[in-house]
Amino acid sequence: MVNIHRLSVPSVPLHRPKYFGAGRWMFYVLVGLVALLLGLAVSQTSLEGRSYKAKEVDVALVQSRVVSLADSWDLSNDPLVEIEKGLMAKRSNVEGFAVEGVRYYYSMTNAPSFDPVSLGKAKEYEVVSIIDQYTPWEIVIYRLKN
Repeated sequence: MVNIHRLSVPSVPLHRPKYFGAGRWMFYVLVGLVALLLGLAVSQTSLEGRSYKAKEVDVALVQSRVVSLADSWDLSNDPLVEIEKGLMAKRSNVEGFAVEGVRYYYSMTNAPSFDPVSLGKAKEYEVVSIIDQYTPWEIVIYRLKN
């Protein structure tokens, strides 16, 4: 015959830590906040090495584009636009040109130029390069600051 003994359950409840009792919601909120903060810290450190700035400028490419625009009169690629009644200029000199998605402007220092800085329409700009500096053919290449 098999003797099965009945387990007796103590009448006094076992001691439980407070975070399992009535204040258990606070425990879970704190654990969640700690996990969130750790996740943000990890994601922030993994993003620090990445650069979201605009690509570095290939100055030689921009310079060659400016020289070809300034030296040529190819109206099929760079048509004339009217600045004001009776005054025409090359579109590239007025509206600039784009290289790899970035808009550049050029100003011919010793000749009439109709770019935004020369016309006083733009105050803040960043000089990218100067071609033939200190000569009568000097050209300043720049881009506007956002």
